[in-house]
Amino acid sequence: MKIFSRLTAFVISIVMVFTLASCSDTTWTFKQDDMIITSGMYLRILMGAFVEAVDKAEDGEQPVLSQEIDGIKADEWIKNRAKELVEQYIATLRHFDELELTLSETDMDSVNYLTDQEWGRYEETDARGNPKNFYLDNGISKATLKEYYIYIKKRDLIFERYYETDGIQEVTQEELKGYFHDEFMEIEFGHFPLFDTMTGQAFEPEEKEELRQKVSGYVDRINAGEPIWEVAHEYYTELQEAMEALYGSDELGIDDHVHSEECDHEDEEDQEDEAPESSRFIVKKDDTMFLQQFSQELMDAVKQTPVNSAVFFDNSEDEADASFIIIYRYDISLNEQNYEDYRQTALRFYKEDDFDKILDDILQNLNILSNPPSIRKHRPSKLTLNQ
Repeated sequence: MKIFSRLTAFVISIVMVFTLASCSDTTWTFKQDDMIITSGMYLRILMGAFVEAVDKAEDGEQPVLSQEIDGIKADEWIKNRAKELVEQYIATLRHFDELELTLSETDMDSVNYLTDQEWGRYEETDARGNPKNFYLDNGISKATLKEYYIYIKKRDLIFERYYETDGIQEVTQEELKGYFHDEFMEIEFGHFPLFDTMTGQAFEPEEKEELRQKVSGYVDRINAGEPIWEVAHEYYTELQEAMEALYGSDELGIDDHVHSEECDHEDEEDQEDEAPESSRFIVKKDDTMFLQQFSQELMDAVKQTPVNSAVFFDNSEDEADASFIIIYRYDISLNEQNYEDYRQTALRFYKEDDFDKILDDILQNLNILSNPPSIRKHRPSKLTLNQ
């Protein structure tokens, strides 16, 4: 009888466990007093954490969930990061109310526009003609997406309340301008492929050496005062004429007006726009998200390039883009418009860590309750992100 009683109790306990599991409310994942983070919002935040993991993964060719991020299994890293982002979400909404901030009609117009734009990007129909949406496929409604953009807008308004003019911790123009000049670079690349851009055929050694001499000469001319776009435009014109001679203008898709007399009198700005081998941009020195598109060797060379100087970079070993590159680094402080154009970006970078610390301090006074069954149900592997 005792054995039977113990078996009966065991069976009853198992049934209770499964019954409780099946009855768990998985419509929410976190709570803080009367604030509920729905599963839909959690999935949107989880999606952001997943994208961060993709950016941090070492092997871009392998599924991110098969890798480790910072020494942790990607699945666990994503869940941990999602929890941090949820906490930031809660702290942001609480602090917004504490500061007695409000969303204006213009703010809501922006939120509605972003929501419609983002939602519309992923609207499509299936094979049977039924409407479907990437967000819906991942358990995220349009209403939830709108709430997410409201959160982003509130975060922006809090940031402005702290650091803009007359803010709680105002950053002066002089201080921010100094940070911008110290931490950002204005760079231009002149790109010279070591292969036939029509056929993909690699240059012969003597052709590479000829191009090396030509590009080295361009570097000398640039350092003597010629604009980089001007020498790039010269090379582009020579290359275009050579390719026309080989393939003909019809095959290249070149219109007659390219060589018209009118084009010979374009102003410098128009000529600069016509030199696709030259690209000019402003970037923060340690902006890894942007710089990861370039090789480490190239970025090291960029950082070592003196201001107002051009250097030659040999990129011939790059299998995907064998080329010679001219790097030119401008004095970013000489053009006031640079600061005006990038002021908001610079302020974000400058005060990003301080702002996160403010939210972390707020979190210390918040008691946040999690819902483990819901978190287990809405795990990273359930997201359909092609990874």
